Amino acid sequence: MAQCYKCNKQISYVTYFKGIFKFFWKNMWRRTLPVFECPSCGTLCQESAFTTYSYIILSIPLIFLYIHTFSKMGYDLDKDHVLIFVCLVLWIIGHAIWWRFVSTLKEPFPFFWEK
Repeated sequence: MAQCYKCNKQISYVTYFKGIFKFFWKNMWRRTLPVFECPSCGTLCQESAFTTYSYIILSIPLIFLYIHTFSKMGYDLDKDHVLIFVCLVLWIIGHAIWWRFVSTLKEPFPFFWEK
């Protein structure tokens, strides 16, 4: 699991997900690199840009693979909304696995409006 950069305690994926929604408006300005609190020490953490962008880059071909697989199975992509649900569930599961084994955390980058 990803560890806090300050106290080196593990942060679970559920805590990460809750923290993103807690700082929803701050994260809207940050767009791709959301901040969240460490549950043990309370410091703000942020996923490193490498782990975030590499996951996004890996997700794009997988989405096309899902679409290709569902179209070969005979689904009408315009009428069946199952594909959207399945892709969303697989994306969340993939991100949880990515969070557990690959993610690294860092101190949040201070934007000019936060100083």
